[in-house]
Amino acid sequence: MIAGRRLTLGLVALLAIGTVAGFLDRLSWIFEPADVFRVQYAAAAALVALLALVGRSIRVAVAAAVIVAVNLAVVAPWHGIGNPPVPARSPTVRIVAFNVDASNHRYRELGPLLARLEPEIVGLTEVTPEWAAVARQVRGLVPRRLVPERGAYGIALLSTAQPVSVRVARFPGSGPPVVAARFRIDGRPLTFALVHLHTPFAGSVHVRELDALARARPRLGRRLVVCGDFNTVPWSAQLGDFAASTGLRDVFAGSWPSYSWPSWSPLLRVPLDHCLVSDGIAVLGRRYGPSGGSDHFPVVVDLALVPFRARPAARSPHGSGLAAVRRTVGGQR
Repeated sequence: MIAGRRLTLGLVALLAIGTVAGFLDRLSWIFEPADVFRVQYAAAAALVALLALVGRSIRVAVAAAVIVAVNLAVVAPWHGIGNPPVPARSPTVRIVAFNVDASNHRYRELGPLLARLEPEIVGLTEVTPEWAAVARQVRGLVPRRLVPERGAYGIALLSTAQPVSVRVARFPGSGPPVVAARFRIDGRPLTFALVHLHTPFAGSVHVRELDALARARPRLGRRLVVCGDFNTVPWSAQLGDFAASTGLRDVFAGSWPSYSWPSWSPLLRVPLDHCLVSDGIAVLGRRYGPSGGSDHFPVVVDLALVPFRARPAARSPHGSGLAAVRRTVGGQR
């Protein structure tokens, strides 16, 4: 009995440390990894609470219940996407962003998967030379830019519509490639940017990439969609600051649950793949598609291109480093 109480007390202590450390990511990127598995903290704490109740350790059970409540409060979808009105006959577009997984060899499944999802714009990450060869053969979609790499940071853009321009950049210069493509959808401009950021477990490179991408925001056009594998969760301070400083909204805001990785383990799943949208865009639908052998599920979003709203005053939690980002975004119609 004593050993059982010590075990539950030790588990509560570990979960409490992880829970508190997650809040410290607002002070430093060093703590961002602790923020990733909050749902798992809550589930484990709930199990510990039950074990403590069975062992009649009321105080331990209460402490575990508090950990459950705190973590669920952080990840709970308190706020929706905040969609603007969608006038009749607004242009629409379906976008798919998919980390195909460089180690995934189920190449034959990509074409049927995309045919099933019926996107107009597709962004693929972890594109190796083998995946690039497969992407060239996908029916109904034209490869607009393929940047294959050995390893995890190759990238590709396919679409049905002809882009006005496509460029590949790195944010920062030493970072992984980002594809930015400008389209005109029924006469309305739209920029689609595809990203694959390093994991926060790799160190400060992750936040440096987010910071550099935020600084590039004014060059990407006013009506913007940024999709891809961000390798962090929406409740992290780093992604929250990026969204606030760039004026972008997470298309999955208000949804529960929305977990994209790993496809092979429901117990470990966390939302690492995201699409963020700017003013001038309304979200009609958001979901994840089948994995096709990847360790990620593809993000599938249906968007409407709507008139811009009045531009709000700029604000940024980063202070002067990013405060000018929203003030300098271009004035496209």
